[in-house]
Amino acid sequence: MEESYSKTFMKYFHQRKQAGTIQSPDLQSKVSNPICGDEIHLFIVKNNDQVIDAKFLTSGCASTIAIASFGTEYIIGKSLNEIKKITSSDLQKGIGGLPVNKNHASTLFIEAIKKLQTERLK
Repeated sequence: MEESYSKTFMKYFHQRKQAGTIQSPDLQSKVSNPICGDEIHLFIVKNNDQVIDAKFLTSGCASTIAIASFGTEYIIGKSLNEIKKITSSDLQKGIGGLPVNKNHASTLFIEAIKKLQTERLK
């Protein structure tokens, strides 16, 4: 099966502006997909309830890398309550779509966001 990626997808895959770590994040989460082995480690700095910086580390397929790159840029400036409402569909639309067999990438990023919320309660 041939995979086709949008220009937006390719931009986020290649540029990865938010790739890296944050030394002292306010929130962080690490999630993995046991089936494919992809991982996302998400780091957040917030001011009050607003995300002011986000970084990621990932190992995985091109779709996971591009989604993590897009997703971290997408959540900056949003409140923690707003990012809880982001869906896999929002991420896929923002990146210009994903091949059907790569939808797990957006689901994994959503899991990382949800895990942030749990970590916040501790």
